[in-house]
Amino acid sequence: MSEPLNIKEQISIAVSLAEGQFREFKSAYAGPPGQKTKRQIRDVCKDVGEALVAFANADGGELLIGVEDDGALTGTDDFTAEEIARIKDAPRSHVHKDTQLQSVLCRDAQIEGKRVIYFRIPKGTKHIYLTSDGRCLKRNDLESVPVPAEQIQFDRREVSSREYDREFVDGASVADLEPEMLKIVAEQVSQGISVDKCLQYLGLAEYDAGSGLRVRRAALLLFAKSSDRWHPRVQVRILRVSGTNLGAGASYNVTNDSTVKTNIFRLIDEAWDNLRPHLVTTRFQGNYLVDVPNFEGYGNCPTGRHETTG
Repeated sequence: MSEPLNIKEQISIAVSLAEGQFREFKSAYAGPPGQKTKRQIRDVCKDVGEALVAFANADGGELLIGVEDDGALTGTDDFTAEEIARIKDAPRSHVHKDTQLQSVLCRDAQIEGKRVIYFRIPKGTKHIYLTSDGRCLKRNDLESVPVPAEQIQFDRREVSSREYDREFVDGASVADLEPEMLKIVAEQVSQGISVDKCLQYLGLAEYDAGSGLRVRRAALLLFAKSSDRWHPRVQVRILRVSGTNLGAGASYNVTNDSTVKTNIFRLIDEAWDNLRPHLVTTRFQGNYLVDVPNFEGYGNCPTGRHETTG
């Protein structure tokens, strides 16, 4: 039976994964270990605005307030209710009024006895986002860095692409996905997490109290048992030609035409397995079997020789 991913689980998974391109921790305290003091509320709110703007201008991400850079939980327990409310309002108050953020999730929870404030935001699609003082930031690995707005000019074609990926697909369920592959991914995300909760954490599914776990199209493209049922062109076509150029009409020189169809996770490996036999031919040279390149200019594909007897 499907289960919703609760906020405590979401925060715990985020902490276990450490900081990176899609995740940032911010302490609510300053100073050396054992001598930390509460930071100024204005500085914490500034951090929230900057981080969320940077995530929105990149590929989205999550921000945790009350967590040290090394993942240690220090919480926000010394902050008043009014100060907590100001932190939660920072995605509005510390972002430029003309580029307000969309779809910001904000929650707080007690984790190991410490109150952590959690923000999550998807990639922005409406604006190039700015902080309240007009700065343009973008997430780059472990940092939020200033960039010229021209570098993030949003290609409107990506809007339809992202909407397509995020659509819920009627009639699709976790049963349409490859279970073993999902288990491998889930274990890499967080040891012991269920497949359903892993899909929710990655934004590939959403729990609905009425209909259970609803699967997004992106999950089907990545993990579907039958990928062409959900998208007819998740494939790699491999043509082998006689010569170095593809001819047409009477000069059509294709000697082999094959198509690999599978989900995105398997596509590269299976395409390479189908391509490999066309790259070398095994021939005898003396007492050895030698892999010989099949075309001129052939460079870095591994070759080898195999000794024979008799």
